[in-house]
Amino acid sequence: MQLFETNKERVILLVDCNSFYASAEIAYRPELRGKAVAVGGDPEARHGIILTATPPAKKCGVSVGMALWEAKKACPGLIIVPPNYELYEYLSMCLNEMYYSFTPRVQMGGLDESWLEITQPGLTIQDGARLADYLREEIKYRYGITVSIGVSWSRILAKLASELKKPDATNVISPDNYEKIVSRLPASDLMYVEPSRTKRLYQAGILSISDLANASFDLMEALLGKVGIMLKIFAMGADPDRVSHMHVDHVPVPFRENAPGGGNDKSIGNSMTTPFDIATLDDAKAVFSLLSDSVGTRVRKGGYRARTISIFARTTGLDAAGCQRTIARATTSTRVIYETGMQLFVERYARSMPMRSVGIRCMNLEPDTHQQLTMFDDSEKQRRFDDAVDTIHRRFGKEKLQSGAVFTRPVLLGITPLEEYAAQDMAAAR
Repeated sequence: MQLFETNKERVILLVDCNSFYASAEIAYRPELRGKAVAVGGDPEARHGIILTATPPAKKCGVSVGMALWEAKKACPGLIIVPPNYELYEYLSMCLNEMYYSFTPRVQMGGLDESWLEITQPGLTIQDGARLADYLREEIKYRYGITVSIGVSWSRILAKLASELKKPDATNVISPDNYEKIVSRLPASDLMYVEPSRTKRLYQAGILSISDLANASFDLMEALLGKVGIMLKIFAMGADPDRVSHMHVDHVPVPFRENAPGGGNDKSIGNSMTTPFDIATLDDAKAVFSLLSDSVGTRVRKGGYRARTISIFARTTGLDAAGCQRTIARATTSTRVIYETGMQLFVERYARSMPMRSVGIRCMNLEPDTHQQLTMFDDSEKQRRFDDAVDTIHRRFGKEKLQSGAVFTRPVLLGITPLEEYAAQDMAAAR
């Protein structure tokens, strides 16, 4: 029975930014170019590890996930800069808006990578490779970073192709070279083949992607259940899902006056590396409630309302992704910010838990002026409620009034994202 479709007429690109966080920092701070640079956290905190590194740092043995002290030992001249997620989100959205000018089928795989489907009658994979070459040069010219682009007829093979040669390369997996490439690549190179799955595949004698493609459905189901069947289908070059549509309504400008583009307060957000892994929806609700309260307070204090809510999530494996949603009516409501953020999290990322950190941001801001209300609109009641909560927080402190969701994780009760953000601003000003 045919359980899947292999459509080799499709043309899909996977654009992967090389050493994205470090490249963004260097584009933002050109004096770092050519040096051994890594992005990492506070060595005293839970996130004191290397998140990404430049090629000179990698040549010294610095790798993702390495402790900061270990990286410094491997590369004594290493320059470690703290992560600036607002900058990364900004650059990511700029890139995706650029992709969207070529096709409405743009799907983010993370802040640093996106799929583009440009399938049209008569358009070939070679045409996709020519577009990839153009994008590489245009991104380098506009933003000062390099990308590697994979081109193929499926999302999974495009991802695989993007890894074949880095940095700054276009790689193609076509019907003509597919068999040659997958026969020499280990099964672990295929997307979703995690270390635990690799071990079970190797124990069964499945060493290459070609072995995986040729294994029987019964064997793959016995080894890995439904995931095994999915992996076999992907290895065969089939992909039942198309690249989803994405619309970028607005490119946020980082919350810094000296940000690229000369922006100011065009977005307001908070992110948090939690003192525990976010493993359940109750955990996520507690963290998003805490962050939404802080973000909502700052939106109202700034005299704004938001039309777009975005969230950011990073798994314990350090995979990061972000998405956004434009709501029907611009809002100042903490409740609306929280509910929209949680909806996005449940739809996009809940299945990828546990998470190491999450964030929420209000974008597409506009002045908080009068809005025409309908007879069924409760936004004015919500605004009065939020104003009352803001007053209590100002007079007595945030610890005197907290969302009930936060109490499910008592360790969060002592954390005040709003105060931490203000402290960061004061330190940056110095």
